[in-house]
Amino acid sequence: MARHIDSQSTPLVLLCPAWKRWGGATAVQQKRTILHAPADPMVPFADSEELVHPSGLANEAWIATGTEYRLAD
Repeated sequence: MARHIDSQSTPLVLLCPAWKRWGGATAVQQKRTILHAPADPMVPFADSEELVHPSGLANEAWIATGTEYRLAD
């Protein structure tokens, strides 16, 4: 859902976006940052990789962080 918010000039941060499970968009708008844990057992890390490239986001807009899906660490 956050992928579709018209935040105007406010950048959004998407946490482990589950776009393949709940959504139909295959790209995100500019001014988005994606945080995702590589070992996420709930949402595959490859899903975020697949979402970033067609969106034309800069490499620094996609951040691999954390050790589990809650990003609590």
